[in-house]
Amino acid sequence: MEERVGVVRHRKMAIHKRRLIRLLRCGTVTLLFVIVYVKRNIVVFSSIDLLSTDQQQNQQQRQRQRQQRQQELEQQLQRLDRLPKDSVHRVAFITFSYVKHDDASKLFDFLLPAVDTWAAPPPPSPPLAAHNSNNISAAINNEESVDFTLYVVFSHPSRNPFEKFCIHGKKKEEEEDGEGSSSSIMNVQQRSALCQRIQPIYVDCPEGKFGESPCCKQQKGLLELHNQNLNNNNNNYPLYDWYAFFDDDVYLRKEYVAKLLAGLQPPPDFPMAAIPYNQIPRIIGFDDRRCYPPYVPIGTTRDDDKNNKHDQFLYPWGMPIFYSRGALDIMSKGYRANSLVEQCAAFDVTHDVGNAILNWMYGLPAAMLPPLANLPAVRDDYIGSHLAGRDDMRERMRGKERLNRRGRVIAPALPEDFFSFYGTHERWMLERNQYPEDLQKWWTGSERHWFPNVTTDGFRRTLTHDRRGDPRSWPEGVWHTMEISDCDMGGGEGRHPW
Repeated sequence: MEERVGVVRHRKMAIHKRRLIRLLRCGTVTLLFVIVYVKRNIVVFSSIDLLSTDQQQNQQQRQRQRQQRQQELEQQLQRLDRLPKDSVHRVAFITFSYVKHDDASKLFDFLLPAVDTWAAPPPPSPPLAAHNSNNISAAINNEESVDFTLYVVFSHPSRNPFEKFCIHGKKKEEEEDGEGSSSSIMNVQQRSALCQRIQPIYVDCPEGKFGESPCCKQQKGLLELHNQNLNNNNNNYPLYDWYAFFDDDVYLRKEYVAKLLAGLQPPPDFPMAAIPYNQIPRIIGFDDRRCYPPYVPIGTTRDDDKNNKHDQFLYPWGMPIFYSRGALDIMSKGYRANSLVEQCAAFDVTHDVGNAILNWMYGLPAAMLPPLANLPAVRDDYIGSHLAGRDDMRERMRGKERLNRRGRVIAPALPEDFFSFYGTHERWMLERNQYPEDLQKWWTGSERHWFPNVTTDGFRRTLTHDRRGDPRSWPEGVWHTMEISDCDMGGGEGRHPW
């Protein structure tokens, strides 16, 4: 009996033992699960905490950068306020060019003569009496007058040859004939001094491609120089009221231009352009690649029977073009999305026509400036000359004297330096060609000095606007290219020229 009781007790103990082992195993698994779950949550929560900390730090850094840019902008505006309203230092003068190791003609025939003539620093203000209250501002103006630069946009391949020829090296003629030779244009010291007046802006643009090269240089050059470039936190360029962009064969009367721009009524932060009035408004595009209104038959310039205006599809070409600071504020977003290059490619045009297309899409109002005339035309109220430095134009126009049938000279040959920057500068310095002192005619009755109808409903009648809306509302990094076929909105009865 006792043995049976012992066996039963042994069996029960074995059962309890197995149950205990089973419970322990389950508890261990549960405990491990709990531990792993807790650890995972700790890692997740820790990651979330770290991520939120990084986001906060990035947000704080962006906030500090915005505050820094705002402070820099305020300082720049204060600097502008200290300048006279018609100061040339309120206008950024920007051209574009190239220099090659085997071709430095652009440098020696255009850029260096430009900074030695029209783009030379303006003369300082006359000294004032010792007790004059304007002594401080006069000192500021005198300091500013010494520091004047011509901005030149180069592609990156031009950097080494520019520095070689302009600063360090010698021109081929100098190497052959000697530094003091009469055939050399200028010695190294003179060249180095003139080079200090050139501020190169190097951009990533192709060289030698029609349309794309100048459009890219304008787009990226203005972006680099514009103080509000969001992609460049280390922008050290000063702020300007106006940004002038032009070809490198342009001679500008910068003091006269600055006075004209200063007299325009809208403030500099108003988006607008200013263009010489001899750039008459033309159909958007060029030659057979133009954006005709859908209701205008080929070869006609009339309005249609429904009073749809043909002049809504007109805009003056932009060379030279003068953009207000406000214009670049709204156009820089499109520039960052490659807007000008895309529109130049779509219409197969270069920057002057491309500017008209882009300005028309943005609806920029355009003020009229006095003409920029091709040489040899010179008149006291012109803002400058085109084709400066182009000796080939002299040969084309009147490189030789003209004779009548009897062999008598009826027109002498133009002087060899007639088209050079120095010859052009000499003619502009004549007393009869000094610009008029009274410029009120450009500021009174201002409605007469604006290109008409350039901000009307032309672009709004295109498929691009119908599908995408106003370019000012397009998001950052997006540009919807307007194709020529997008001018067809339907509802017109004329034939299309494409």
